[in-house]
Parts: sequence; C-alpha cells; structure tokens
Amino acid sequence: MVCEESRSLKLAFVSGLSDKKLTQKLLPLQALNEVEEIHLYRRRPYCGNKIHWMAIPRWAQKSPIVGDLLRFIMLLALGWRYDVLIGCHQSFHGLMAHMCSRIWKKPVIQVIIAEVDWIFKRPLLKSAVLSADACAVRGPVSCKRLRDLGYKGRIESLHNTYTLPTKVTNTPTVNRYYDFVAVGDFAEEKAYPWMMEVLGHVKKEWPGLKVAIVGRGPFRRKLGSLMSKNSLDEHVDFLGWKDEEALEEIYRSSRALLLTSSTEGLPMAVLEAMSCGLPVFVTDVGDLPWLVGDGKEGQVVPYGDTKGMSTAILNALKDSDLLERMGENGYARIVSLSHQFNTEEISKTWFGLLSSVLGKGCTFNLSSQ
Repeated sequence: MVCEESRSLKLAFVSGLSDKKLTQKLLPLQALNEVEEIHLYRRRPYCGNKIHWMAIPRWAQKSPIVGDLLRFIMLLALGWRYDVLIGCHQSFHGLMAHMCSRIWKKPVIQVIIAEVDWIFKRPLLKSAVLSADACAVRGPVSCKRLRDLGYKGRIESLHNTYTLPTKVTNTPTVNRYYDFVAVGDFAEEKAYPWMMEVLGHVKKEWPGLKVAIVGRGPFRRKLGSLMSKNSLDEHVDFLGWKDEEALEEIYRSSRALLLTSSTEGLPMAVLEAMSCGLPVFVTDVGDLPWLVGDGKEGQVVPYGDTKGMSTAILNALKDSDLLERMGENGYARIVSLSHQFNTEEISKTWFGLLSSVLGKGCTFNLSSQ
C-alpha cells in the first residue's frame, strides 16, 4: 500500500485474553498520534484510548470455539477497512490476521510471542509468518532464528512495556519464606509435571524445601499424583492468581524464580523477578539465553535435563552468597535494559514496522502523545 501524504491509520489487532500483556503491547501503539483507531478482535471486552473492542454477544464470549469463530468472521467481513492487520502470533490469532490479509490484500505484521521453532513445526503457522510483511519478535535470539529459517522481511525486537518497581533494601535471601516461586497459569508449555520431578530430586537433599506457584489452573488435580510420588504435598503452595502488588510481595518473599517451560518467547515473569532482585533458574528456550547469563543472573538449563536443573538448584540453595550475587546481577541486568521496555522506545519500533509495511510513499511523523 502506497500513500501520497501524511495520514491517520486504522489498525486491526487480533489477540488473546491476557489484559496485562495486552495493555503492555497496546500502550506504545496508542501513543502514536498517527494511529487513529485500533479495532481489537478478542473474545473479552477491553477499554482504552483509541481502542474499539469489536463486540461479540455475551454468550459467545464464554465459548472459545463459538467466540473465536465469530470474531474471525467479523474480521474477514471488515478487513477491507484497515490500513494494517496485526496478529499476536501465538497460534490462531496470527493465522486469523494472515488469512484476512490474503483476502483483502492488506499488509500484515505478525507479533511473534511464542518460540520461533515452535511455530515453524506447524505448517499453517509457519506459512503465515513467512508471508508476513513484517515480524516483531521478543529478542535477538528469535530474530536470528527467524532469519536463519528463511524469513526475508523486516524483523524488529518488540518488547512489552515494563516499569521497574521501586527498589527496597532486600531481606537476605536465606530468611525468605519460599525457596522458589513459579509464575504462570497451568498450560502444557509451562511443563509443571517436569517441575514436580525436578523438585522431587531437590527435596531429597533439601528436606525443608518450600515452593510457591502463582497462576490459574487445575494444578492440584493435574499434579496430585506426581506430588504424592515425590512427597511434595507439604512443600508446594498453590496461591492462585495474584495482582501486580501481591505478586511483587511474593517475589520479595522468595529466594529465586523457577521456570521449567518447554517453549517460551520472553516471559514477563522472569523480568519481574529479576527486577525484584531474584536469581532465575530457567530453561534454554526462546530469548531467555539472551536475557539471563548462565551462572551470572541465574542458571540456564536445557529443557528436560532433570539432573542439570536439580543440581543447579541445590548448589544455589547451599550457597546463599551465590544466590545474593546472582540476584544483584539480575537487577543490574534489568536496569541496563530498562530503556528497551519504555513506551517511547517501543513506539519508535512500531513506527518503523508500520512505515515498512505501508511502503516508501507513505509518510507520517512520529510524535507521541
């Protein structure tokens, strides 16, 4: 699409249901004066400056199949009116934007929030990415991987907005209630069953182990047999969903973060924990190896390496000075990267992406509200 003069843009944004992550993604787009409207296609209502939620009936909001089908039909019917289509390419959201863009010949930006390799194992999702006019990824690891796998278009690292919490004098980690905290809803990719196996190995040598799990889902029902098998019933607390203030308190009551995911992009829980001075024990997926230096801000262990992860955890639990040092390094790392997570910088990235897909003849000035 080529335009002759400065213009206001109407965007279609196809996304999932996390209000917190959606807000982090949309704020920099809303900050561009040149963006007039953002029509949001998702099942649940959402309000915001310039945001127009494409409403579906309340009964359809409760049904993933019916609700998603209805919003897809709406997107296909109204796709002609948009300057750019944006899909949060975690799964079918990006596929919806891709199919609409093919029908109406509109440029599409795929915001890849999942791991690139996970997407490329799925032919339809792979095709949607390879045909996108531009892609946004969570960090340099994903950028390189996407290029290596043959994507020829523009790629930008596009982070979520994030503000550092006010740093307070940390209580020594040895005095904190929980040894580890895990944050994330129950989902296959979070690999909570494997986490129980790892914790079972740790408990054998650290009998006072205490772990908190924060998130929604059938944790106890799905993990009950594994917890009993590994004698973890008295060692793991399921705390449910927590708002940001409560979650920060849990971080500050824990000695470290544990993430055992089989696939990720760049999980915000890791940034949040590091910004609270926690060392992080994570798998080598997505852009985590870029964010976390192995042995510096925490430990980066191959997914599925039970011995490697349990050994790393035990070594750290037995060395409070190591935990403190990695926690301080983690906080310093987030401080050094904080400019990449502010609204102004991310708005500039969005500006570059929009300019690239609209063509060289389209001009609009970058000016934040």
